[in-house]
Amino acid sequence: MLVSVTGSSGFIGSRLTELLKEAGHQVIEWDHNINDERDIEKWFPEGCDAVVHLAGYANVRKSIEDPEKYWYNNVELSKNLFHLALKAQKQLLGHFRIIYASSSCAKKWWLSPYGTSKKAMELVAPPKSLGMRFTTVYGPGSRGDMLIGRIRDNKLKYVTEHIRDFIHVDDICSAIITNLNNTELNGVIDVGTGKGIKINELAKIANVDVPLQDGDPCEAKENVANIESLLAIGWKPKYNIEDYIKEIL
Repeated sequence: MLVSVTGSSGFIGSRLTELLKEAGHQVIEWDHNINDERDIEKWFPEGCDAVVHLAGYANVRKSIEDPEKYWYNNVELSKNLFHLALKAQKQLLGHFRIIYASSSCAKKWWLSPYGTSKKAMELVAPPKSLGMRFTTVYGPGSRGDMLIGRIRDNKLKYVTEHIRDFIHVDDICSAIITNLNNTELNGVIDVGTGKGIKINELAKIANVDVPLQDGDPCEAKENVANIESLLAIGWKPKYNIEDYIKEIL
């Protein structure tokens, strides 16, 4: 299969590109970090069989500082991509798979401009596309400002009692690859482990002793995926966050 991957230089995109190639797929990469001509503003199908749209801004707090930037990138540019992908889908009589990265923040979209942009993205996506609401992703190559990166780098300043569902980047990629050929699932689904853990409990596993705080109003108190639809097609996560924390310490 010839797959177009946007955000191919990012945390998830770079790992997905690697695993797609290992599985025998051909990949066409789109990312502004490659060059200006590969920016998603200029995306087109290029004869692909599928597009996995991962490009986008993903930071709840920064979206509050610059909501217009998040709206333009996550919604307006995605609308253009979806329009072209839908045309390709119609030309190929439905044989063009559209998978895109949403976020579990879309469940309570009103809490942040980021969540709002992801909810809007879901609403403008083509009917036969598959939106994946990722929970909290971790693994090798993750950003240093993400929670697990801060634990790893000993830069965590405080913890909360918020409940999070942590999913390994390889599990995210396997969910995407599983659904490239399997077209049973459409619409929007959760992608996580289906299990939550409190942030302060995770810090204890990592032997991190920092103050307990309430957290920010833009953060959902609980965020756990419902993965029944994925389990029904034979996919299940392989990794758990507790083992990973012990490995990186």
